[in-house]
Amino acid sequence: MLGLLLTAGLILIATWPDLEADFYGFTTLSEKQLGGVTCPVLITADERPLISARVTNETPHKANFSLRADVSGFVEMRREQQQVPIETGETGTVSWPISAQDAVFNNFILAAVYRNAVYPMPTAQATCGVYLLNMRGVPGSTVYWTLFAFGLLALTAGLFLLEPPALHHALGRANMVLARRALALAAVIGVYVSYRGWWILGVLCLVVIVLTLFSMLLIAANKEAA
Repeated sequence: MLGLLLTAGLILIATWPDLEADFYGFTTLSEKQLGGVTCPVLITADERPLISARVTNETPHKANFSLRADVSGFVEMRREQQQVPIETGETGTVSWPISAQDAVFNNFILAAVYRNAVYPMPTAQATCGVYLLNMRGVPGSTVYWTLFAFGLLALTAGLFLLEPPALHHALGRANMVLARRALALAAVIGVYVSYRGWWILGVLCLVVIVLTLFSMLLIAANKEAA
């Protein structure tokens, strides 16, 4: 159970900011999704990490690409624009710093990145979100991967070593093994897809975890009542 709580918490931390960024109200300039945009999943209050965008020149000639980042803020949105010349077939990277001052809704830093059109490449955009943890002195990445390591260890222990007697009795050994494997798989997949920024899949994994746990507890309660 501890492993599930930790991994579900990580899925929520990674998924919620990305969901908020999609619905925050950033200007929509294109339906074309901009690939190569990366945001940290979790930062702490004294960090200044980077949002980055990698752009590959798919045109037959050298081109100047204009990239803009709109970043949320407590008072007002911050907008920064950069130009980067890229040879044909090569990739350039543009980065923008973020900090706790960019947070909205207490714990979310939200951003939208736009790339201008360079024929035949159309205008494209992407959004991402970062969870701000109100602590200092420890990098957010350290916090995230420490929680992930503990969650994975606890999940493994729960999968192979620990068997809650009440659930085992109610479900039977075969069903108990199947349910625990399904929960572990949903948790691991959920952590992966949410870390990659695929928040819809992360939400689906959370739903699977919650519904599976609820079903297991409901069956156990009915057995006990009978």
